[in-house]
Amino acid sequence: MFSVIGKESLCKTQWSLRHRPDPSYSHHNHGPTAGDGVAHTTHRSLANEDLLMVKKLVLAGVEQRQIKTFLLQNTDALFIDSDLSNCISRAKQDLANGQSHMVALLQHLDSQGFWSRHLIGKDYRLQSIIFAHPGSIQFARSYPEVLIVDCTYKTNKYRMPLLDIVGVDATGSTFCIAFAYLSGEEEEDFGWAFEQLRDLYDANGIKHPSVVLTDRCLACMNAVVSLLCFPSTKVMLCLWHINKAVQTFCISGFKQEKDDKQGQEAWKEFYDKWQKLIASNTQAIYDERLKAFLLQYTYSHPKEVDYLLTTWLNPHKGKFVTIQDHLMDNPT
Repeated sequence: MFSVIGKESLCKTQWSLRHRPDPSYSHHNHGPTAGDGVAHTTHRSLANEDLLMVKKLVLAGVEQRQIKTFLLQNTDALFIDSDLSNCISRAKQDLANGQSHMVALLQHLDSQGFWSRHLIGKDYRLQSIIFAHPGSIQFARSYPEVLIVDCTYKTNKYRMPLLDIVGVDATGSTFCIAFAYLSGEEEEDFGWAFEQLRDLYDANGIKHPSVVLTDRCLACMNAVVSLLCFPSTKVMLCLWHINKAVQTFCISGFKQEKDDKQGQEAWKEFYDKWQKLIASNTQAIYDERLKAFLLQYTYSHPKEVDYLLTTWLNPHKGKFVTIQDHLMDNPT
């Protein structure tokens, strides 16, 4: 063991090296690293077979935390989260052949026979994209009557609204028709997606849907029936979405605690009467049930009653209540 000290000259053109014979300079000022050595970069690496496995897992869509668990349980590799993150990034770049993610996606969709359309903004960035599997197009041709449209907001890594367009077959089962990533949540954004969907239908000889079910998104509802989309289609509200919203808003007014049995019974009675109200098949029955409902709950639960009236019944009753009159005896 020996020690050498190096110093750079003030003019930055030379270095001087000097041996330090004092034995105190020839020893480490700390003990050896304890543990598995993961703190040292030189000790952290993934073997070639591990790198190949990471690439396969990335291609299969496995998330980073699951890849980490797999490597820890099945290999002796030493790594930290940033090492794995860098490895996954390199694997994605390799899979994309050095292209951007969006360009790679478009080429992949095309190579797999998907129908797709995309929108480029003024800044030459991808704003929106819609795509459909060829098998989904065949299903849509066989069962075009009903569309279910659902949009989830900012729940993906790109923080973009994801529009899910679903059909319903003869058995009542659903099937995916198309997906769209949109640049925003305005009527113009939804309008672009439904215009592309109409072009898809027209190009493949698919009958336009008779009914579109959606949640209470006014921008989406207006876009569906615009002249460039499906102007003759009837827009209805999805009862599943409505009932989930009613439960979320109203249940706290009845059940204060989880073990509140009295509150549970009161909530069950309220919810059952709400279900009977929206299941009214004639205007007369609806009026009678609404009158009884308001008489029973207006004073005891004004907030909940006001929510049902102002959010659902008054503006949208004709889009989900099962009154046959407004559908000419053809309830949906």
